[in-house]
Amino acid sequence: MESDELDERFEWKHAFNEDIQNKKRVIRLRDWDFPSRVANSAAVQYITNVLQTNDTVEVLRLDCVRFSEEFCAHFAHLLQYNNLIEGLWLPGCGIDEKGVQHLAAALQINTTLKVLTLDSNKINDAGVQHLAAALHNNSTLRHLSINENPISRSGWKSLVESLENNTTLEYIHLLDERNKQMFEDAVGLKFLHSKRYGWRYTHSKYFLSEMQQSLV
Repeated sequence: MESDELDERFEWKHAFNEDIQNKKRVIRLRDWDFPSRVANSAAVQYITNVLQTNDTVEVLRLDCVRFSEEFCAHFAHLLQYNNLIEGLWLPGCGIDEKGVQHLAAALQINTTLKVLTLDSNKINDAGVQHLAAALHNNSTLRHLSINENPISRSGWKSLVESLENNTTLEYIHLLDERNKQMFEDAVGLKFLHSKRYGWRYTHSKYFLSEMQQSLV
């Protein structure tokens, strides 16, 4: 696609480029920034190509931007080689089992990402198992948020088991009482409340043991 055509169809490109030129550490794009609220292949390629060589962006937020498995594949490739991005927010982006599989594969290689938010997506038990497998090998991720996804007791169990060998994940964020109750019902874990973060699990062997016993 020609550059002029990209400019005409994707008005977000100007704001994105301006943030890059101003060396912004945080880039945020929302669903209404894109035509039909969908990031198609041209937008995906543009974003990942720019970030591949960028040396300032540390946090990327794509709020409710709908994209396909292709986006996750492109972004997973970026995360495998980018050594600067520390925070990735992808809430409400329609990410499913296949999409999260790409991201999980990147987590097994990436050594800089510290915060990952995947709230309000379509991640099921099989998808969360991919994340659990990644956490076995990942040693840098500290914050994980996966609220409002169709995850059952079995899915939570796979995540719990992955924490036995992971000592760097510090917070699993639960943003409201309903999510807290669901997680407690599934894994029997008591959460601490933080005004800033909502309900959160703080890594400790005591809590981990309690979680495992409740899932027997």
